[in-house]
Amino acid sequence: MAIILLSDVIGHQLINTQLLADQFAANGYLTVVPDLFFGNPVPLNPPAGFDIFQWLRDFPPERVDTVVQSTIEYLKRSEGITTIAAAGYCFGGKYVVRFLGKGVSVGYVAHPSMVDEAEFAGIKGPLSISAAGELNLAIS
Repeated sequence: MAIILLSDVIGHQLINTQLLADQFAANGYLTVVPDLFFGNPVPLNPPAGFDIFQWLRDFPPERVDTVVQSTIEYLKRSEGITTIAAAGYCFGGKYVVRFLGKGVSVGYVAHPSMVDEAEFAGIKGPLSISAAGELNLAIS
């Protein structure tokens, strides 16, 4: 089994993200943390006037999906992995939901952001959600 760790907007170089990946690996899981932002994550301390909504325009689902899909394909083809789990934090949570049942067998998300109702309704597989407030879902 492998774990794909999908980061928040600060990206894969944040020490907290690396520590999570190290902990998963220390427990015996091949762990991969792809760069969802093509080398351009939100700075840890953004400059005054930083517009996150403008920044987000560079990372629509179609673009980020390519990173997640290629990571899944790499794990299956090059590493021989048959079972893939994914853990996503904030921004990354959306992509755990999008790929659950589509290459990802089981998922965990912490305070996922920008996940729409249709994405939640389309999941195929077990998903654990840690929400930081109300999570209003009307899925049948």
